[in-house]
Amino acid sequence: MTDKIENIKREIKPVRPAVLLFTAALAIIFTFTLNLYTLPLLVLISGAFILRGLRGGLDSNILIASLFVLLVIAAPIFREFKLEQKKIQKLSSKDGVWRGKIIIPAAAASAKSGEAILRLDSGPLVAVRGNPQQLRAGNVIESAAQLEIPAGQRNPGGYDRRAQLRSQGIFLEAFLEQTIQIKNQKISPLSSWRNFAVDLQDLAYEFFQRMLDSDTAGMAAAICLGRTDGVTPCENYAFKESGLIHLVSVSGAHLGFLLIPLKQIKTINKKSRDYLTLVLLTFFGVLTGWRTGVSRACLMIMLRKYAAYRELALDEISLLAVTGLLLLINPFRALQRGYWLSLGATTGIRLGASPLLSWLGVKSDFGSKKGSKKCITATFLAGENSRSSFAHRFFLNPLSAAGKLIKRIFQLLAITCCAQAACIFPSLYWQNGFNPLSLVVNVIAGIPAALITAGGIFGLFLLAPLSFILPTVSSPLLSIWSLVLRQAVNVLSSLAKSCSGASGGFVGSGEMGTAGKIIVLLAAFYLGFSLIKLRPVYLLRRFLKLCLLLVIVVGFIGRTSLKPNEIWFLDVGQGDSCLLRTADETVLIDGGEREQGYYTILPFLRFLGIDKIDTAIVTHGHSDHCGGIMDLLEQDMISQVIMPRTAAGDFTADDSGYVQQDLSEELVCLAEKQKIPISYRGAGDKLVLGGGVLVLDYLSPSAKHYDSLRKYLPADPNQDSIVIHSRLLWLRLLFTADATLELEDFLIREYQEGLKAHVLKVAHHGSKYASSDSFLDRVSPQIAIISTGYNRFGHPAEETLARLEKAGCHEALRTDRKGAVRLHIEDKKVRINTWLDRRNTWIILR
Repeated sequence: MTDKIENIKREIKPVRPAVLLFTAALAIIFTFTLNLYTLPLLVLISGAFILRGLRGGLDSNILIASLFVLLVIAAPIFREFKLEQKKIQKLSSKDGVWRGKIIIPAAAASAKSGEAILRLDSGPLVAVRGNPQQLRAGNVIESAAQLEIPAGQRNPGGYDRRAQLRSQGIFLEAFLEQTIQIKNQKISPLSSWRNFAVDLQDLAYEFFQRMLDSDTAGMAAAICLGRTDGVTPCENYAFKESGLIHLVSVSGAHLGFLLIPLKQIKTINKKSRDYLTLVLLTFFGVLTGWRTGVSRACLMIMLRKYAAYRELALDEISLLAVTGLLLLINPFRALQRGYWLSLGATTGIRLGASPLLSWLGVKSDFGSKKGSKKCITATFLAGENSRSSFAHRFFLNPLSAAGKLIKRIFQLLAITCCAQAACIFPSLYWQNGFNPLSLVVNVIAGIPAALITAGGIFGLFLLAPLSFILPTVSSPLLSIWSLVLRQAVNVLSSLAKSCSGASGGFVGSGEMGTAGKIIVLLAAFYLGFSLIKLRPVYLLRRFLKLCLLLVIVVGFIGRTSLKPNEIWFLDVGQGDSCLLRTADETVLIDGGEREQGYYTILPFLRFLGIDKIDTAIVTHGHSDHCGGIMDLLEQDMISQVIMPRTAAGDFTADDSGYVQQDLSEELVCLAEKQKIPISYRGAGDKLVLGGGVLVLDYLSPSAKHYDSLRKYLPADPNQDSIVIHSRLLWLRLLFTADATLELEDFLIREYQEGLKAHVLKVAHHGSKYASSDSFLDRVSPQIAIISTGYNRFGHPAEETLARLEKAGCHEALRTDRKGAVRLHIEDKKVRINTWLDRRNTWIILR
């Protein structure tokens, strides 16, 4: 028994000082930011590391250095989250002139608006948007613009502006639309360097825009520079869904792509190659703004070279911990997804690729030293004396080349599999699912991505200067260069689109909730402990078993968290979008403006684990109602479309004189192209779904109403909106789209008491030209939903809100103030809550 214990002790590696520092730093950061999910676990694991370190007899100098490093990391976190945050509420509610200095300039090339980071004289950081020419580092700004607390996540699965800024220590934002005063002052060297770096990025961006077509330029700038201005919402969604989003946000993989051509140069010695590598790394880091992935990769390369130069033993776990710790000199990185994804993928590669290749019987280059034995496959194919004769060179060299190619393919597969597998934990935590096809797609996408990265930097390094010095000579080279980049971008975009949308293979069954996230975190920390105790080959086996168990458990939790018989009114800005869901059916009524489908509705559907919309109802053809539906049609996320019988027209004017576009014809063409059936409905039609659980009665458009109005009024899709009286279980709802006063009068005459409803979706975003007193008296709603956003029409009008209150409506919930609104219908009651303020709940009793 004693011998067995001694053997186990010999297998356990001692705790490394870098790992101790790294975990303690994370514990401090999350203590200050009060992340309740991770704080107890980080305290537990850091305490375990400290106890083991003390038991192992850590040197006192290491402990003193540890305390010093932790104090350095804690200082900015303590300043922003404990001291400056106290001033935020006061500053956001106070009017008057404020003053501050730009510390990070706006990068917007020739755009009219850009975003910079400013530090107020009173302390806090502010994200300011305005003219990029004024937002230069070192400029002192005086403005009376309102300082606001950024909006949080307004829809399930949607973009969280507040969290994104908090991860940079920013708690306020301002839009500099008013006249601002710039106080001249002496620019510091640091400010000059930051301005120079941004100017260099802008020049590179403009070079791509000038020399390439728009589609190629946008993708090349995203991959080489991390500037996503030219990437369309459709492309961004496709890259995110397919697991290739790291390619358009500049990750550490780009450095590998960039250094591939350099490794093939055999005519220069190692020292010269190292210097050239350092120049390329610096140039690429400046161009991309030293993003987390690039900084991490550069640090690891430099640390490995330094360790080799000093002949120091630097194992993989210590290397990762040192790199993570150095990145935490900016401690806010710990709050950024990119930080965890980059470290996670790197950990998977460095610790998993070699054991996986060994298991497959392929010799690995990971961790091997120069001068090590040749690959087994190449040795077997080429033989020891393969160069002894012409016959050997003629017959066996192709076999040797084939063996090397097979080895490279296996290595690429192992790298991709390990990186993607390691990212399963953060993917499950943040996205409630993952895409298994990303393993294959990332392997194939590496080829065009490497061409774009290396080719783009080559163009910036050589062709850009050459085009100014010798334009005649550079012209044919630029033509060939643009052709290669165009073909590579087309291949990469096709790969991304093939794995997105309804056919994308995304695995996820809904919101995991707190329980699921705690399970993922526990599994991640369990794996972290395993790194200390186990050898890599055992770690690989345990990791694969753990991943399989996690997918099953999280999938089960996701399925049990799905709740049928609910209604969501989404916040799509100045537009309408509502989802009705039963146990078997999903119905989407309208989808907001174009791009809302990609930015709001599709992330929302993924969040809830909905793979496809069964029925999409377009109430009328105005862009603020049908634009998002068209986005979903492009992704094949809709089974059938319902439109009003009278859908027609090109451009019409609404009551305010604002010209709106009728996209009915364009939507029909898109649906026909996608081979999605369209049906037309009007007054008198009925749709029964879920075995009678959901009933939709169409009240308009009516042919009788349509013919009478055309004698006196011009064509207007608002007059012909689909109005639906629905019943989900026992709850009655009235969806009025953009109904006008004339349409409301028609509904009163035709349906009388049949208009009564518990919940009213207020017509035309709360316009004063709808929701008349007589109409509201007939409906008698208990709760009103107003779907609106920033607009210049004054929606919702004060007159409309007053009429709702007069009609006995208990609460008018506005999406511009409350975010998405959720109604969960039970047998005896309805629970209503809003996404921005989930603590408040309204109840409707049966």
